[in-house]
Amino acid sequence: MSASAPSLQSRQDLDRNPENPDGTPAAIHLRQRVFIGPMPERVVSQTEAHAHQHHHKGIFLGRMSTQEANSDSCTDVSQIIKDHAFHFFMREGGRVEDWDDEQERGRTEELLKRWRESEWGALWHRRHRQRHGEIRDAAPTSRWVGGSFEVGHLLGVNVLDELACVDTPPQEQEGELLLDVSTIMTDDQARMHAPARKGDTVTTPPLRSQPLPASPATTTDVIASPSASDTGLLESPKNTGVQKNASTLSLAARLNPLEFSSSRGSSSKKSKGKEKRQVRYAAETEELEAPGPVSPTEVLGRTPATVEATTSTAASVHSSPGIPAQDLTWGDVVLRDRMFVRISSTKIGKLDSNFNESMNRTTRDLQYKDWAEFMVVWRKDIIEIYEDYSTSVQEWAVGHKHLAYIIPLKSRRTHLSLYSFVDMTFCITCQPMHTYFNSSRKKWNITGELEGTNVYIFKIKSRSRAYDWTWQLWRYLGGEIPRSIDIRNPRLGTKVAIELPPLDLMDAITAAKMFSRRNIIALCLRSLKPVPGWGNFVEYEKKRGRTLQLAWRSETHVDWVWFDRNAEGEQREWSVLCGLAFKNSPQAPVLELRVAEHYPTFLYPKNGTALVQPPAIEGYVERIRPNTQTKQPLYLANHNGDLFTLSPQQAQPPSPPGSALMLGNMEEYKQTLMKVEIERGIYQIMHASAVCDLRSVVAVRRAVHAVPQHRHDQKDDRLAEESSWFNVWSRLDEGTDSDDEDEGGEEGLNKAGDRAYLKMKRSFELLLNTGRVVRFEVHSCRVANEWVKRLRALVVYWKQRYRVNAKDEIDLGQARHPRVTPQIRVCDEHEIPLENPDLSAPYPALDTLFNWCIIDGCRPIAKEGKLYMRKGLRGQYKLVQLFLVDGHLISFRVAPQNALHGVMRRKINLLDAYVCSGYLAALTLPKGQYMPNAPTVARRYEDGLEADDRDEDMLFVISYRKHPAAIPSRPSLASVPNSTSNSSTSGTQRVPSLSEKHKLLVCRTRSKLERDAWCWALNIEIEKLTRKHAAREEKLRQTGNLRKLD
Repeated sequence: MSASAPSLQSRQDLDRNPENPDGTPAAIHLRQRVFIGPMPERVVSQTEAHAHQHHHKGIFLGRMSTQEANSDSCTDVSQIIKDHAFHFFMREGGRVEDWDDEQERGRTEELLKRWRESEWGALWHRRHRQRHGEIRDAAPTSRWVGGSFEVGHLLGVNVLDELACVDTPPQEQEGELLLDVSTIMTDDQARMHAPARKGDTVTTPPLRSQPLPASPATTTDVIASPSASDTGLLESPKNTGVQKNASTLSLAARLNPLEFSSSRGSSSKKSKGKEKRQVRYAAETEELEAPGPVSPTEVLGRTPATVEATTSTAASVHSSPGIPAQDLTWGDVVLRDRMFVRISSTKIGKLDSNFNESMNRTTRDLQYKDWAEFMVVWRKDIIEIYEDYSTSVQEWAVGHKHLAYIIPLKSRRTHLSLYSFVDMTFCITCQPMHTYFNSSRKKWNITGELEGTNVYIFKIKSRSRAYDWTWQLWRYLGGEIPRSIDIRNPRLGTKVAIELPPLDLMDAITAAKMFSRRNIIALCLRSLKPVPGWGNFVEYEKKRGRTLQLAWRSETHVDWVWFDRNAEGEQREWSVLCGLAFKNSPQAPVLELRVAEHYPTFLYPKNGTALVQPPAIEGYVERIRPNTQTKQPLYLANHNGDLFTLSPQQAQPPSPPGSALMLGNMEEYKQTLMKVEIERGIYQIMHASAVCDLRSVVAVRRAVHAVPQHRHDQKDDRLAEESSWFNVWSRLDEGTDSDDEDEGGEEGLNKAGDRAYLKMKRSFELLLNTGRVVRFEVHSCRVANEWVKRLRALVVYWKQRYRVNAKDEIDLGQARHPRVTPQIRVCDEHEIPLENPDLSAPYPALDTLFNWCIIDGCRPIAKEGKLYMRKGLRGQYKLVQLFLVDGHLISFRVAPQNALHGVMRRKINLLDAYVCSGYLAALTLPKGQYMPNAPTVARRYEDGLEADDRDEDMLFVISYRKHPAAIPSRPSLASVPNSTSNSSTSGTQRVPSLSEKHKLLVCRTRSKLERDAWCWALNIEIEKLTRKHAAREEKLRQTGNLRKLD
């Protein structure tokens, strides 16, 4: 009888992706990690004791034998090992049909044998026998046990070193889509919906990012059938064809809201003749129909309380989160939020309807007020802006908060505009309204006879909530959804024009499915199938574990569409279309279908050889002080291009191999391990005492002096093609025959003839670009050799990584303005004329700056970099290395006199933080610190980055309230006893008043691109915090009473 291989579903579960914050599959993107050297015996003993105490929750592979693995008393453990054996069999090229009882038994025995013969397997087995009195070891127990291991290494296979398979794209699953593919057209025809000419061919622009396999010759003709006209939708072109009239290939597709069925069987039928090709939702259990025409009697019977003045109001109010249109009555709140509002006024009677940051710079005679937090409420046809009274007694006596400002929405002078796409701040300009409370009548009097114009700039903590406000207001103020929307793919230079049906003809459920992100992506992918090279492009990205996602792009700023629901779990059916509210903006964003790139893990130097990111490392060391020769126990942990130092008591090392295997299937173990590794990295960075940027390391070498040296004379010419530090890595001085003779620890020193010489051989040094030398001593010579090899590989990679990033940022900056240093060809005598900037090109820097790792949270560090920072509005700027970790900002002071950058005392919790940049941030500075007419200065930095941006374009300000740092508890597969945590939520549950002061953090970056990337990453982290504390955010919104409407 053959062994039953894991089912198809279970095998898919083994490679199933984790989920993005919105519930969609995400690619596994966790880099390898290696623990170097032995581990303290006390850590192993604590882990072992805890696991034995909770043996029902996990097992020790060290005490597992083949008979135990196959016994009925260990069914769950047996299944885990068998699943792993099957996975190991498939990795070696096996086939499912060849998996039987013999293969299962043989593979299981082979894995267990390999494990028992390994260093850690033998260690656990020996400790297990000692624990049960089977053997006695008279030798004294060493303080250090085990050796180096790779995190996630289980029975010969690293479960974290597997590229996640991409789920079957939605466009390949029949019966799940609401779409109708119509035709393929050129760029101009996609806009005009004109018939295409026949007989032309398609020329697809070459890829500008990464080379793809050559595509075979494909047929590009698409046979389209005319659409039925009984749905009231736009007519599709009757002729099809592919043309080359434009440089960008354009396609047209249609969203069909009314013609789909709930029948599963009918969804797979093929269209014949002139019948329309349809794709239907297979999961629907009841038929969805558009609302029919309303009788004249019902229309005439409507009251002002149930209908608004504009035709778009019904759609906007109907789409309001959690408030059905029929339930809205006089005085009901449409939207309500706490916001940062900056108010300015002018005597000019009329401003441009698209008032933005650029116009704010050039508008004269604006009277500004400082930023303040208000309660902004939209109800009826006005927006009310509330603030706290000067005393709480006044609010108690009146019964509501003080009404400071009112914005009339029905006035012709009221205009909505996008102020800054980087911050997602929106602006409303309107006629000033005077409000005062008549205490005798207990009534608010509102007059609108004032002259001039008021400008209100709104900043909401949650970026998705800002989209909700702008979309709803835009629809209420008469914004019309265009007949079609263009979705571009910058990688292939193609464009899909999708016809949009009127929202008024469908209900919320239909609209949510129709305009869902998955449905739009599926429509694009299916429409792009005839494009030459598209199939190879999609297959290539699938093999790399990547997906295609939608993003709104404005010039050099990318904002991914990644939340389909709000914090309360309600559907945001406008999540994809919300960028249409800014279509009249001077820098109107465009919708793109982009590859969801994670932070790159390889690069190509000038020699063309791929350089892959080496595994991260960590382990126990002792730092030797050059002055006193004293030892300081430390734990080194590498994350990205930085080396952090921690106290050994806060080290949180990885769980030793085989220490604890949680029961369940292999997928649960892998997901748990991934989560623990990310949380462990966050814990280490939050407890780090200092950091060393690997870019500042000139060389890594074995110690050559018995007495530690203070300084070195090794030069580092970073700008040279063959820099001096690169030659250091080729030296083969790290290994000697005597290294293997060192037993390690104090026992090896006692056997050595020359203790000082052996200690020197156990040491390695970091030569820094400041001229200083940092020496570390480890357990043995072999461990020192391993540290040197792995650190050298990391330094080489990350120096090259940052240089490539700087080059890509220069190329991206050229899309907005010419290079600071022009590129001149050797053969040309005259200067080459500047090319027209192409903002639609697939610049690699966009994938790096706005990478998907920040959204997925698949790295402990969301964003890092060096910048100038100061706390408050006055004082000196300090050069710091700033890290954005789990909703916190952790800064390390960069001082030339220090070998390592020490951590600054305060960690900033972004729970109640607002981020603003550019001109608004410059206006926050005290008078005299910002000079708008100062000439720009060109700058060149040590990694090759060049920039000449204005001062305000490199500035952003964070307004935050003091909250204790939410440091996570110690994460582990087998938790360490008595682990402490500072993750108390008592401070975060407090509801601050509107008038409570905010602290300011002023930051200056090196370029506008870096500033935009920082603002985007900060807004993403703040968005995550608002959703993590959704109940608190709702409490903040509802705190404070509103005035009663007359």
